[in-house]
Amino acid sequence: MLTTILNITSILSFGTICMPEKFQTNDLPPTTDTAAVQIAEIVVQENRLQSSYAAQNKNIRILDKELLTSLPVISINEALGHVSGVDVRQRGPFGLQADLSVDGGTFEQTLILINGVRMLDAQTAHHAMNLPLPMDAIERIEVIRGPAARVYGINSLTGVINIITKTAANSGIRISSALGSSLRAEGMGADKNNLSTENNTHTGGSAPFYYAHQTQLSGDYVSDQYGSHSLSLNHSKGNGHRYNTAFEQNKVFYQSNWKVLSLMTGYVASDFGANGFYAAPGDQEARELVNTGFFALSAVIPLSEFIKLKPKFSYRGTDDDYRYYGPDLSKGRSEHSNHAWSSELHLTWSTSRGEFGLGTEWRKESINSTNIGVHGRSNFGSYTEYRTAI
Repeated sequence: MLTTILNITSILSFGTICMPEKFQTNDLPPTTDTAAVQIAEIVVQENRLQSSYAAQNKNIRILDKELLTSLPVISINEALGHVSGVDVRQRGPFGLQADLSVDGGTFEQTLILINGVRMLDAQTAHHAMNLPLPMDAIERIEVIRGPAARVYGINSLTGVINIITKTAANSGIRISSALGSSLRAEGMGADKNNLSTENNTHTGGSAPFYYAHQTQLSGDYVSDQYGSHSLSLNHSKGNGHRYNTAFEQNKVFYQSNWKVLSLMTGYVASDFGANGFYAAPGDQEARELVNTGFFALSAVIPLSEFIKLKPKFSYRGTDDDYRYYGPDLSKGRSEHSNHAWSSELHLTWSTSRGEFGLGTEWRKESINSTNIGVHGRSNFGSYTEYRTAI
């Protein structure tokens, strides 16, 4: 039976600390906890040979679903901001736009993955975090710090962020909403914070309250015959936290798992004022429209009890329209359209003497830009691996 959960929350918190007049040391709880806690085994989702978290010799931090639920966050960007060594430069609420770097590297030296699928952008890594994933679709986030290029390839010089999505266990529908406001008016002209029309004028003398809201609808369908399917729709909008930072964003994400096949696809459309985002202080009127879509089809095919074949095919495309002078499109406008096709084939063979892996990877990227012209490049690689425990 489908279940419906409606969750609209507004919270005001007040904290008070009261100390007794005479505080005795024996009032303190014991400082040593001798209870043993059994931690469930977690398999790190690498594209090639996989191993448990306990067997890893890399610097890995895992944000599981219990931790993500307990954190005061509503986006992936905010969750990653709680990880030591990860620097998130967020420029808008609800994951609107952010640059992410690890251990002092540039944001182009950190690789973003969704279930092992690369979210590379041929234009700029500014759009690498332009993802349609809602928080309730995430099983965990694996943060691998340090040079992980041996396992994940290019663009992973300083680290890798691998986002693992959930597989639905039960059918159901979820609705959630969030709303925030500064609860104060600003006299800075609401016409620049309104995306409904580029030439809107404001005659009230002062802007309304700054606000932002987000609404999300998610549904799961699980069947023994047809597998599991999940669909999420997300809408967020706000009139900005300062002059010309109004935004509107729509996301859709779909994922299915049926027998040995897995499919995921998503689309996100963003329209926002970009005052101070990239070229402060001269970009006060800047505006940007970014549309990103992707899909990935993968399978785990058992050829025998010990041999598995893992093919994967994916695509990611982004259209970016940056308007330095806002409504004036006669100058300072830069449009980019880029596409990335990728295919991988991995074979793993487990034996009593160890685990063998081999495979090939191919990727083609292209970009069509009014600023830098038309360019393209192709990457091809192959590998063999062997791992054993001594």
